[in-house]
Amino acid sequence: MSSITGLSIEKKKGYIVIRLPNMSNQDKVLDIEEEIGSGLAEYGNIIAIDLSECANIYSMLITLMIHIRKKVVAAGGKLCLVNVSINGQKQLKAMNLDMILPIFETEKDIDFK
Repeated sequence: MSSITGLSIEKKKGYIVIRLPNMSNQDKVLDIEEEIGSGLAEYGNIIAIDLSECANIYSMLITLMIHIRKKVVAAGGKLCLVNVSINGQKQLKAMNLDMILPIFETEKDIDFK
């Protein structure tokens, strides 16, 4: 259970789902990055970031995802995004971030073959 309002970290079979809250300020982003980074060792190899609560993808959120990805990859893991809005998918694809942050429609679709 997280102390950050709206952030949830849930262990599933074979992966972890981190459900991010709607990003409203930079302080929240820094707190979230610290909390996720400090728990990476216990999360496992596959981490899915759920963006269902994030109405928009701002630069702070992109920075957070890239920082988390660096930490996950350095630990030998894989990171993906799930429940990304259509607009969010368009934004990520326009920046070619879908090349380093695989996007799956839902948790059930996660597949790193």
